Amino acid sequence: MEENAITHTPILLAEDDPTTSMMFQRFLKKHGYKVDIARDGEEALEKINTSGIPYHVIVTDLEMPKLNGRELIAKIRPGNPWLTIIVMTSDSNPETVIEIMKHGVFDYIVKPANLDELRLKINRAIETSLLKKEKHLYEKEKMVRMEKQLEWYNFKEQKNDTEKYDMKVLHTNIYHNLRTNLSQGAGFGVLISLVEMLETLPEDENGNKLLDKEYMNMLKENAQFSTNVIRVFSILETLTSAKISLREAYLKEIYNLVLETRKKLEKKIALRNHSVSISDWKHEGKEKIILNSQYLTEAIEELMLNAMKFSPPEKSIIVLFYIREGEFQITFLNRFYNPENPKIGIPDEYQNLIFEPFFRLTRLVYSDYETLDYGLGLAKAKVIVQKLGGKITVGNLQDHIGKEPGCMVEFSITFPIVVH
Repeated sequence: MEENAITHTPILLAEDDPTTSMMFQRFLKKHGYKVDIARDGEEALEKINTSGIPYHVIVTDLEMPKLNGRELIAKIRPGNPWLTIIVMTSDSNPETVIEIMKHGVFDYIVKPANLDELRLKINRAIETSLLKKEKHLYEKEKMVRMEKQLEWYNFKEQKNDTEKYDMKVLHTNIYHNLRTNLSQGAGFGVLISLVEMLETLPEDENGNKLLDKEYMNMLKENAQFSTNVIRVFSILETLTSAKISLREAYLKEIYNLVLETRKKLEKKIALRNHSVSISDWKHEGKEKIILNSQYLTEAIEELMLNAMKFSPPEKSIIVLFYIREGEFQITFLNRFYNPENPKIGIPDEYQNLIFEPFFRLTRLVYSDYETLDYGLGLAKAKVIVQKLGGKITVGNLQDHIGKEPGCMVEFSITFPIVVH
């Protein structure tokens, strides 16, 4: 497992002795780990439940005031499936150790702890935690895919049993299902079903099909849908199969592209009184990345528009720039609002799926931006970024600034800095 993944994984240290906790924290931070301190079990529990930080490992003393280690473990174990626990104890009695391990503890350390041993056990705990999380998210993502497939099968089953239902009621239900599936990006199966439905529609005395207004509107919508799909897939085909012109460009040029994109989108930004705040450029280095300015601009535009679609009115979209460890990163932050689940951002199990064509997290989204719809915008952005040798990621952050703390979504595109 990559060292960055290990050291960037947040750790919580619950220890009531300030000398011990400071020593551990300094040692681990010296080696690049992200470590928070809790002075007792109650504070540790509060940090886990309310800080919004996704701790993967907790190192806890067994004997602490207010809430001891055993009580803390009992409270945090449910609901934290990939949290791994290391216990520190002064009691080396085998019976005590066995009793501790029965509570789902990953490992233990007998005080006074050897710092190198502590680091080794933390590394193993993080690896175990990340693997648990990957497996958990894989299973949840698989369930999401199965649910979407079952929705389609259920619809087909309903359509095939037309003789069992009142035709007016059936068509009303089918129209509703088709609209829902279309808005969620169900794909070309919707278009096929519309044609198949012609067989179930009533006829006049000459055998001509009678198309009501509702059906005609759906055909028009699908015609527009088809046009958009063909246009977008032409773009994606060009990006994936054809050679595009690439050149080296200074990072300041990419910064200017972001500024130009904000200016281009001024009218759309004003639609719901958003603002786009771009961090100042103070870097004087001569680093370069591989660039196609036209396509990178299109990816930046899609990410800005996506942030606006899912942000509440009058909120700010923030754009930040980072240079670290041989990479250049552009990060887009926005307050995220999903009416169907307002308490969280993008669930972990959806963070790969949202980049797939036709997948939309929710249909309840402000969409008057005249941009790619049907879940194609992020797919396009991902293809562009990968074509330029970069990667795109998404994650959630807890925003505690201001009077209204809430969830922020972070989209980041990262490119390797050219090395000669």
